[in-house]
Amino acid sequence: EKINPIRIDPRTGATVYKSQCYICNSGCDAVAYVKDAKVIKVEGDLSSPVTKGTLCAKGLASKYLLYHPERLKYPLKRVGKRGEGKWQRISWDEALDSIVQRFRKIEERYGKDGIVLATGTSRGWVSYFRRFAHALGCQSIGPGVAQCYLPRMTGSILVTGGPAMECPDYAS
Repeated sequence: EKINPIRIDPRTGATVYKSQCYICNSGCDAVAYVKDAKVIKVEGDLSSPVTKGTLCAKGLASKYLLYHPERLKYPLKRVGKRGEGKWQRISWDEALDSIVQRFRKIEERYGKDGIVLATGTSRGWVSYFRRFAHALGCQSIGPGVAQCYLPRMTGSILVTGGPAMECPDYAS
């Protein structure tokens, strides 16, 4: 799919694209500045009727998540004892084979219901997760409510008195 730029930023020379931030569930409107095939800045979209150009700290830091030197980009296998922090890069085929072997051992020991898959709240990839669970024959799929939604809402209620963390009403 071709993504059309909305403008060229005269200050940086970067090409600006409309985007959305999905670090949480809100899908806040954002704009990404791209120069030399690299995101150099992300900010809120001033044309957004909801956020009016405001983006939270997570959204503003998204380029750092994308380019962080410790971001995982390939499979790793633990080579030391748990907690030692010793890892070795492995191929995708080796990683997938080891996962399949581990799933088979769990099924042999505990049966088909010995595997429970859990996901965060729904984002674009969740349909693939469900397809994977179906292909695996997994009977138990945990929604992301306990580990994702409820902690955010609880924190929000304790801090602000209401569920305001997602799509907050920012002051202009």
